Amino acid sequence: MGDPLTTIIITVVVVTVAGAMTVLNFPSFDGSFDTGTWALSGRGMRGLIATALFFIILVLFVIVPIVVLVFVLFGVRLFMTVVVHDDPKLLAEATAARLIVRLTDAQAERGVASLVLTGGRIAAQIYAAVRANPARDAVDWSRVDFWWGDERFLPSGDPDRNETQARAALLDGLPVDPARVHPMPASDGPLGDDAPAAAASYAGELAGSGAPAGVYHGTASGQTTWHGLAQAVFALSGLDPARVRRTTSAAYVTPARRPSYSVLGHDRWAVAGMAPMRDWHTMLTAALHDPAFTAVLGGAG
Repeated sequence: MGDPLTTIIITVVVVTVAGAMTVLNFPSFDGSFDTGTWALSGRGMRGLIATALFFIILVLFVIVPIVVLVFVLFGVRLFMTVVVHDDPKLLAEATAARLIVRLTDAQAERGVASLVLTGGRIAAQIYAAVRANPARDAVDWSRVDFWWGDERFLPSGDPDRNETQARAALLDGLPVDPARVHPMPASDGPLGDDAPAAAASYAGELAGSGAPAGVYHGTASGQTTWHGLAQAVFALSGLDPARVRRTTSAAYVTPARRPSYSVLGHDRWAVAGMAPMRDWHTMLTAALHDPAFTAVLGGAG
């Protein structure tokens, strides 16, 4: 059988039925069943107890481990369906159809809908498929808010901006409300080429829009690197920080695909109205000297 989950379910059913049939025969068993430590004999209560014990053992040592194994091996795949299409065009058309249905459902439930746009070749094909789909008229596009999940910080109208692509492939061909189109700031906008300020401005717009809350990565104040953080941990723990050596992803069989320089900023934290966190070194020192932490270290010794 090709489906592992089906195989497991059938196995559990077979084992359960076979075991039940075996145990249910105990009450009609004339004689004794010697287990080496005690005996089941005859009919009545002993057979009933044997049946109960069997099912308890079956649940604890067969069914429960199998269920746990299923979740470990297959996880969320048990609750989702992966649809594979033969070519990008078919994928774009299928995604466009699903998107239209989700937007109409959202508007039927809440009156408005929000759509987060991105960029890339497949995104452009999906946008074009939405415009070409006759069912698009089921959506009241004047009641859809458009946001961007990622953007290139370039001048407005630059062909490499995701906004430019989305407008050409989707927005310009739909009766959208311009006030509900929320592009990320461009590098030639009012904030100029100040990328952190532009990011903070967009975060503020999101925060004031009533859009669903997002997930924010709060970081301590100050600056360091992962290497500097590791050295500080060693130093504060009474170990030689020189033992922490730098390495790059090139040292691994499969190098990490990430920029050579990236930072975790604090701008959105401030926009949300929360006070800045303490300096990272101060917080690290306090954490390493916390009695609860030192107790764990002592117990792990």
